[in-house]
Amino acid sequence: MVKTLNSDENRPAKISFLTIVLNGMPFIPFHYKAIYEFAHEIIYVEGACPNASENATIDGHSNDGTLKEIKRLMQEGDPYNKVKLITAEDCGHPSGFWPKDKDQMCEEGAKLITGDWLWALDSDEFYLPGDIKKIIETYLITGKADMISLPNKQFWGGIDYVYDGWRFIQHGIPGGAAPRIFRWSKGYIYSTHRPITILNKSGNDLRNMRWIKAKELLNQNIFIMHYSYLFPKQVEEKCKYYSRMDWGYSKMYKWYRGNYLHIKNPFNVDAIYMYPSWLERYTGKHPPQILHMWKHLTAHHSSLIRNNEDIEKFLEKRFYSFGRLLLKSVPPYLIRGIEIGARAMIRSFRGIKVGACSMARLFMRHQK
Repeated sequence: MVKTLNSDENRPAKISFLTIVLNGMPFIPFHYKAIYEFAHEIIYVEGACPNASENATIDGHSNDGTLKEIKRLMQEGDPYNKVKLITAEDCGHPSGFWPKDKDQMCEEGAKLITGDWLWALDSDEFYLPGDIKKIIETYLITGKADMISLPNKQFWGGIDYVYDGWRFIQHGIPGGAAPRIFRWSKGYIYSTHRPITILNKSGNDLRNMRWIKAKELLNQNIFIMHYSYLFPKQVEEKCKYYSRMDWGYSKMYKWYRGNYLHIKNPFNVDAIYMYPSWLERYTGKHPPQILHMWKHLTAHHSSLIRNNEDIEKFLEKRFYSFGRLLLKSVPPYLIRGIEIGARAMIRSFRGIKVGACSMARLFMRHQK
């Protein structure tokens, strides 16, 4: 039986929770309370990378009071001194911005770890308390794992809806999967953030050790409860940031303006807009702190919450249920084949476009 003590006395697993965050409100105070009892320490790495400057203050910090709230929690709600906070200024960057993006934020945060386990989580990621206890009992105390990936439930527009799509099911995990829990010891290195890669003191990727994959957790009905597309401001800032990354998602902010604020295409609800995706009603459990947050916002800050009349309209339509069923029925291997073919066609089109432009330039030179 897991003892969820707030001090480290008899703590069965020393878990260091690591969260990198910019504009984590209104999640932060509820996120903090949700993990506090399980934590050996909670490490917040706050601030903006250059590509997120549009979402930050002039000195590189959250524009929604996140930094102030973390400091308040440290002063007023941290009786066991579990919380550690680090910003770019603490690491020698007086501008307040993290110059090397999220990899650098994670590397600096990892230097503060003193626990036996690193549990990475975003500020909008939560777990059912019973699931945390089960993970601790089954994998951390027993030492059966060096790394654990978990399946997601991805929430969209409110706590009553989840989304899924070909981007996820082509890998056999509805809602997708993410590596989140890693064994940690002196000499371990947080190598990369995308994807999270931890190297042990011998330089071995923990994926090559005892890696518990998301399918095993899915079979136990254990999920990351990812409230990733809950609020318009939250989604807008994510889309602005990822639109500026060199990942081929330059139209993501256009997707936000055209299909998140008000749904036009109900089969295009994933911000990674190249894949068919859909919404479903969610009737399962939520972590208690999410329910507290939602009740508070509904009563006092309802303007933050999306109007979901359009979602309800589509969920009531027979054509939507049929289309969703049809898309779900496509086997993963066929989805991967379609994706490979589509990418090949795009590359061919780009090659033709480049060739045509070159020929046009030669023709113009000849005309001169």
